[in-house]
Amino acid sequence: MFDVAIVDLKTSNIKSVIGACQKVKLKYILTSNPRNFKKAKAMILPGVGSFKSSMNFLNKKKLVSPIKNFFKAGKPMLGICLGMQLFFKESSEFGKTKGLDIISAKVKKFSLKNNCNLPNIGWSTISSKKKFNNPILKNINTKKTFYFVHSYYVEKFNQKEHTVEFSKNGKTNFCTFVNFKNLYLVQFHPEKSSTEGLKIYSNFKELINKWVKKL
Repeated sequence: MFDVAIVDLKTSNIKSVIGACQKVKLKYILTSNPRNFKKAKAMILPGVGSFKSSMNFLNKKKLVSPIKNFFKAGKPMLGICLGMQLFFKESSEFGKTKGLDIISAKVKKFSLKNNCNLPNIGWSTISSKKKFNNPILKNINTKKTFYFVHSYYVEKFNQKEHTVEFSKNGKTNFCTFVNFKNLYLVQFHPEKSSTEGLKIYSNFKELINKWVKKL
């Protein structure tokens, strides 16, 4: 049996995500079969690659509707890096491509005109706050840094229904973390961010246990 369905996008960081799940003893299945989504208590959508090719893959495998239905069911969901961006309206990467459109904001490319690193690679904090007030960020030290590697970012958007944290690349503020209902999205790679990063997975496990208790 498994608790978490890790969506298999055939990307290169899958082993790192699996390793993090194993360290916090999260039972998982790596799958692109929508039938397994129905059995899962939670979902992780990781990703390293292009927005366009990943959405083409999801459409080809007929996974878009099952992922949206998973969200509607209220089950905990974690999106990582590209997996975060896919939940938004659209991206300009390799031409305009429609995303899962669960959150109505766009994904844009960092601009050298704004003194941005392109790509943005390295270690950075995920907020300027002294303390996080979100269950998946529980016990995380705001002074610690997390590992980023990306050329595209989620623009600022209406935050009335969302919890959002920001960091800065050059003159550009970009979303590092977004929580919308049962959806938890991180632009950084928690599985590559040492002890603090593993807390994301531990906290995600707690969210799953709390959701199960409500059933």
